[in-house]
Amino acid sequence: MKKILLSFSFATLLFSAKAQITITSSSFPNVGDTQILHHNTTTPLGGSIVPGNSGANQSWNFSAMLNESSDTTLIVATSSTAFAANFPSASFAALQTGGTIGYLKKTSTDVELIGAAAAFSTGGVNIPTTSAAYTSPNVLAKAGIAYMSSYNFPTALKQTIAAPSGISIPYNGQNVTVDSIRLTQSSTVYNKVDAYGSVTTPKGTFACIRQKDSTISDTKIEVKINDTITVGTLHIPITLWYTVSNTQGKIAVSYSYKDNNNIVDIATLNMMDSTSSTVNSASYREKNGAQSLGINTIAKPSVFSVYPNPTSDNFKVIIGGLPDNEYTLCINNILGNKISETKSKVWMNTASAVDFSNLNLSNGNYIITVADNNGKILDAKKIEVIR
Repeated sequence: MKKILLSFSFATLLFSAKAQITITSSSFPNVGDTQILHHNTTTPLGGSIVPGNSGANQSWNFSAMLNESSDTTLIVATSSTAFAANFPSASFAALQTGGTIGYLKKTSTDVELIGAAAAFSTGGVNIPTTSAAYTSPNVLAKAGIAYMSSYNFPTALKQTIAAPSGISIPYNGQNVTVDSIRLTQSSTVYNKVDAYGSVTTPKGTFACIRQKDSTISDTKIEVKINDTITVGTLHIPITLWYTVSNTQGKIAVSYSYKDNNNIVDIATLNMMDSTSSTVNSASYREKNGAQSLGINTIAKPSVFSVYPNPTSDNFKVIIGGLPDNEYTLCINNILGNKISETKSKVWMNTASAVDFSNLNLSNGNYIITVADNNGKILDAKKIEVIR
């Protein structure tokens, strides 16, 4: 869900030679993986961070990328999520920082995003978490991809949900009640591996292929008005679909630098527009590995565990191996809603136990994170509650 989706640890490999890479199914995720990306949205984008050339034996240096924010994704069993019944064909779910849930289907040949659940806002209206399924899935990864490979696919999504009670919008000079909200989205994605070589990020140098992704998309958001309007002395009942926004033919271009160690790109550059060489935003992963992507190796606690886990509600978090300071431990449900938060002193040379009890947690999975004083998430663990 490049996004939900988006926003996904084999040993780190450093390459000085440039070698061609083939993406296989061994890069696909599994339940239990933790994935974290670092994001850069300001300087030096548009300066030293540029896509570079296509072709063989290229070198790309993105070591100047900044770590301005990070997000964490946990790969969990579909059955542990709130909308599992809506996605019976999903192989697993991806829980992302902020509460978005992606539902993924994995085969021997590809990984598809078949749907998602998220809260969103449109036209000033805040919509609580709801799910939507793709009628044509989004292909996140494909096996057998190498230099000069190309593949295209359509995606489509259409979902109608009931509007929250009391929602209204201006229409014909009056405020009218919104009955339902409908999202319709369709895209065509064109992917081509146009280069191979080595790419350098703040985390090292990696052999890679480069894939250019071009997406042409149409997005329409409509609301169903079900109310009575006043025209002169007349009171006229109306029921109609009203278009709030309609974006046609939007083109997005990105460059993804990939290897066979993980579905998560080594680096991704999102372009300002389809004709410019200016980068609008970028991201990079922390390191290779199936269990811990993108967690800052300087700040990651050397000890971080939950006991007992699974738990009946009362448990301890064992934590240590961070620079002596106060850190925030936060428990969230799978929708990203905060359940409990506490600050605790953590030491570099010893581990301490932090008690969590009487939270009245329902059966299911939760996520506990540890964050520094700037709010940066350093690590995350899954907690299973069984009563």
